[in-house]
Amino acid sequence: MKSTPLWIFHGDSDDINSVAYSRDIVKSLNEQGVNPRYNEYKGVKHDSWTKAYQEPDLLSWIFKQKLEP
Repeated sequence: MKSTPLWIFHGDSDDINSVAYSRDIVKSLNEQGVNPRYNEYKGVKHDSWTKAYQEPDLLSWIFKQKLEP
């Protein structure tokens, strides 16, 4: 995953998958020198994709990404 561009989204009120999972993943990646983008939405439950799709930079960010060999 070190060479995979990541942007992680999670609602801090998610009652299906705890936000702790995303926090742990981001922390672990940071410890390995990987710095993914991370958005945690206050008061959002399991539908963080709704807010993620509203991110003004999302599409341009996606299309700028290239996987490193």
